Amino acid sequence: MNCYIFGAGKRGQLLKNRLEQMRFEILGYIDSSTEKIGKIITGIPCNSVEEVCRNKKSELIFISPEDDDGLEEMLNQHFAVVINKTLTDMFIKMSPAIYGYDNFYPIGHYYSLYPDLDDVMETIDKTVCGSDETEVLAVNLNANVQLNMLYEMQKAYDLLPEWVHIDSNSESKYRYRIGNLSLSNGDAVGLFSMLSILSPGKIIEVGSGWTSAIMLDLNEFFWGGSKKISFVEPYPDILKKIVKPEDNIELMEKPLQKVPLSFYQSLDEGDVLFIDSTHVSKYGSDVNYLFFEILPRLKKGVIIHLHDIFYPFDYPHRWIKSGMVWNEDYLLRAFLQYNSEFEILYFQNYLEKFHRDVFLDNWPLEDKNIHGGSFWMKKCK
Repeated sequence: MNCYIFGAGKRGQLLKNRLEQMRFEILGYIDSSTEKIGKIITGIPCNSVEEVCRNKKSELIFISPEDDDGLEEMLNQHFAVVINKTLTDMFIKMSPAIYGYDNFYPIGHYYSLYPDLDDVMETIDKTVCGSDETEVLAVNLNANVQLNMLYEMQKAYDLLPEWVHIDSNSESKYRYRIGNLSLSNGDAVGLFSMLSILSPGKIIEVGSGWTSAIMLDLNEFFWGGSKKISFVEPYPDILKKIVKPEDNIELMEKPLQKVPLSFYQSLDEGDVLFIDSTHVSKYGSDVNYLFFEILPRLKKGVIIHLHDIFYPFDYPHRWIKSGMVWNEDYLLRAFLQYNSEFEILYFQNYLEKFHRDVFLDNWPLEDKNIHGGSFWMKKCK
């Protein structure tokens, strides 16, 4: 989209930086200073309003100066769309330069973390990685172990609580409500069943939500409060609403990477590290810290859960089209290649694609949507 920026000062230059990252075509600055008009500033010309709008009404302009008194009214006479200072401030605050960084590579650049949107739309419907038949080389999917685990988990279906629907006004002693938008039925049934058969002595959950409700219900109504559940959650407001005074929990109100490694190393064989991360590997991220610092230090026999993992270690097309261009799937696949120290126990999305009949023959809910993104593995060495 073509646009102009009013004001060639520092704020205007910061705005140019950000707009170029967002793939705007900056035609030039517009300024009232005679010292700037006619010069090239940060690679683009600086013009007067009269010069730009002499022949026709231009389309779009952003106001960058802090003091914009009367500017918006004046520019509305010449431009079809004027972005006022309040909105412009939002763009400027998103510029990396304002925080002292050099320019980040724009979306779609071959050095950017984000793919080119045109390439995505052109190839997404025929990409090899998006096919369920993709061969996942050098990763032991442990297919027989997974299928046996599913059969074991189905033995816990009879214990499944009568969960009330999220839209129902009915009272329930259980904290978990089925039909919520955050945890699919497949993942909810899978989590309840897996924890029921594992019966871990201790659980550390990183990233709380509806999964926390299932764990707390299990501990209260099935385990007699005997299990120690620790939560690592920097934004615990929702979690605090469902925790009861008598719950046997520990809460760390900080990101995963801010918690001492000894905390995770306290897990023993059979204990569970339940991770629902930001799903993004980048500088300083929780995902990097998990894979590079935590997982290698875990004791033998610890069970690890990751969420939103899809077969064949790629994301659903509709997610990518919606802008959810995460990369944890890819890091996990690389982690598992030639890796004999961790074994896959249960890969929900893999099983639902290749053993759907097993799910449906024994599925305990009326709603037959078995979809899920849960991934369970064990450190075996």
